[in-house]
Amino acid sequence: MKKNAVLLLVCLLFMTGVSCQKKVDVQKEKEAIMAVINAESETARIGDVAGLTSFYVQDEYNTRFMLGKESYQIITGWDELGPFLEQFKANAEIDDSSISFSKENAVIKVMGNTAWVICDNNWKVMREEVLTRSESIQITFLEKPEGEWKISFAAWIPKPVPAVEETPANQ
Repeated sequence: MKKNAVLLLVCLLFMTGVSCQKKVDVQKEKEAIMAVINAESETARIGDVAGLTSFYVQDEYNTRFMLGKESYQIITGWDELGPFLEQFKANAEIDDSSISFSKENAVIKVMGNTAWVICDNNWKVMREEVLTRSESIQITFLEKPEGEWKISFAAWIPKPVPAVEETPANQ
């Protein structure tokens, strides 16, 4: 009987401890994550490097992977990534209304203090009446080290350009 009472008490304490843990509002976390993803792009768009760096985990593991049509680039560690982000200062010299972006079709998985996002990453740049589009898939891992979501890994993979069929109209 004594063993059963102890077992019951342990079970009750375990259930009470589990039920008292703070529940994570996953939808709220997903909204906060997308706010970080969009704000990070906005600071890059306007050339605010100080603002841009505030969205990143600044450690030796932070990694950026960029895949182009002919090559790729991997930047690992804040000592390398921080200076790389300085290139966005050039955007501050451009009429920032000529650059726009959208993040669409996001898939987000939240796992405690870590999360990942996959989304369409579409940019448009208008210069001298020429519109340039850049469409890619963005893959981002985030951590929540001190109560705020920060980017720890980001990758951009270009979307393939659809082939144009030759028809009499476009020959």
